[in-house]
Amino acid sequence: MKISIVVATYNGEKFIEEQLNSFVNQTVMPNEIVISDDNSTDSTVDICRKFKNKSTVEVKIFNNKNYHGVTGNFENAAKNATGNIVFFSDQDDVWYENKIEETLKAFQNYPTCVGVFSNADCVDVNLNKLGATFNDSCWPKFKFLPFKEDMYLLKSEKYLKSAIAGNILGGCCLAIKNHYLKEMFDFCPYTYHDNWLSYCMLALGDAVAINKSLFAYRLHGNNTVGCNNLLSNRKGIYKNFIKFKNRVKNCKKIYVDEAERAIYLKNFADKHNVTNRALDYQQNLVRKKVEAATKSKISGIKMLNTIMSELGQKYTNDHIFQSLYIVLNSKKKRNKDLQKYVDIFIKNLK
Repeated sequence: MKISIVVATYNGEKFIEEQLNSFVNQTVMPNEIVISDDNSTDSTVDICRKFKNKSTVEVKIFNNKNYHGVTGNFENAAKNATGNIVFFSDQDDVWYENKIEETLKAFQNYPTCVGVFSNADCVDVNLNKLGATFNDSCWPKFKFLPFKEDMYLLKSEKYLKSAIAGNILGGCCLAIKNHYLKEMFDFCPYTYHDNWLSYCMLALGDAVAINKSLFAYRLHGNNTVGCNNLLSNRKGIYKNFIKFKNRVKNCKKIYVDEAERAIYLKNFADKHNVTNRALDYQQNLVRKKVEAATKSKISGIKMLNTIMSELGQKYTNDHIFQSLYIVLNSKKKRNKDLQKYVDIFIKNLK
């Protein structure tokens, strides 16, 4: 059994060495560590090279020629993994020494599963525990799963619906059998890799949840995703205003990302002969939102309010910014922006 660890790095000089050291302090050692760097401007790559030179574990380092973003960066690392089991890792965490061992036990106990994921302790910069776990924020239902000996098999037919609706696990918690992982390429570039992997994994089969924290998930305020709500917000009024202003400027992106994600999910399902009522519901939901976004302002806002109210998401950030897109842009511009999705989700489904 060959074990690969894939790591996506970007300006991670503060924490990457500690994370790499934790990989080689495992009770079951990995066979290779695959690092994909997204054009870091700090000393991240130099640190990785120094680690490679002294490591007894094979280390592969790939430098992206162009900026890939989080999802593309992880995909590049994953495509270069040769192990039977592929573990995903962030650049700023610290693995406990039993992470690989406990994960392999789950694969052994459930040999037909596609992947395995665990929990993690949320910690501060200095690795002090914050009294919360990763899944408290990522997937609150995790704690209510009927674990037996700290393991539970998530059956595809029951939990695929949750993965379609949204992400239910963190990629940093996940390990996947490589022959299944190869079926998941190319990753959907309109969502995070965690979201894509959780969907694909449960579309292809079952997954095992481990009710143990197997690593320290470090929160430092600069995490790309995660439980940053556990940290006080010190960004300041000005920075938050700039962030709000930029999101208003790009609020079309919410519609585009949601529609493209739906297309990717549907194409993957068709390729692998997956049928699920939740997938049909999601496709219809995107159709309704695109229809609302291409109506007159009054009709569009009214329709969107109904949709978000039915979802229990009225006045959420997505609702506000989707509404702003309708209000701030003419019907002509909105129809031009979203013509591709009108053709796919409205004209083709009639």
